[in-house]
Amino acid sequence: MAGDIGAELARFDDRTIDRLVDGTHQHARRRADEMAAATEQLHELGVPARVAPAARDLLAGLRDVASG
Repeated sequence: MAGDIGAELARFDDRTIDRLVDGTHQHARRRADEMAAATEQLHELGVPARVAPAARDLLAGLRDVASG
């Protein structure tokens, strides 16, 4: 599996990076909403939420930059 990941990363070029960055900004609003919902559901289930709220906050920041 690590070899598969390494092979995939080795194929990255400037266009791949641009696509990832642009796509992250483009979809930040929806993804922030999804992470907010995931955070709420985890809290309702009594499961400690660590990654979901961190992702929500990061995406919300990207969303705000993109729309500002």
